[in-house]
Amino acid sequence: LWYSESELLWGDCMQNETFRILLVDDDHNERDGLRFLIEREKYPLQIIEASNGKRALEIIRQEPIDILLADIRMPYMDGLELSAIVHDEFPETKIIIFSAYGEFEYAKKAMEAKAVNYLLKPIDVQEFLKVISSTMAKCREDKILAEQRKQRMQADKTLRWINLLTGKQSMTVETFDVLKKQGYPIGDKIT
Repeated sequence: LWYSESELLWGDCMQNETFRILLVDDDHNERDGLRFLIEREKYPLQIIEASNGKRALEIIRQEPIDILLADIRMPYMDGLELSAIVHDEFPETKIIIFSAYGEFEYAKKAMEAKAVNYLLKPIDVQEFLKVISSTMAKCREDKILAEQRKQRMQADKTLRWINLLTGKQSMTVETFDVLKKQGYPIGDKIT
């Protein structure tokens, strides 16, 4: 029985969770190759493709993306410019830059654009899989933390209401009036 690396890594914990990845490269063969690797590993990723940065930005502004995987050199808008805009507008999106250019200056610009990783072409399969796995783990961690924050805020809000209603916390005249109008049994005066 053969299991892919992602099945061993993710198991059932990722079964119902799918992330959205946008592959951006003007070379259709490159996109096909990346798609093949992702599908072969059975990563829980919904794959969306764009052939340039301008089109990618249109897609991202219409629908949420968890991971942006972009080439540097493309027509209309390069991957570095795209990454900088995406980071500013959608800071929760994880950005991975890949390029045939290994010069330090490109890597430095990618990091300035807040890329979480920088891959060199031709893509090393094991490195690619490691980067995708760690990026998905970071996405999952961020979603868990966001859900925990949301639950904490709801619990804090509920506790404040309970304290107001039971008189354990004082309330403003405005809060008193709102509660009274909504029929809460709070008495006739503010404590």
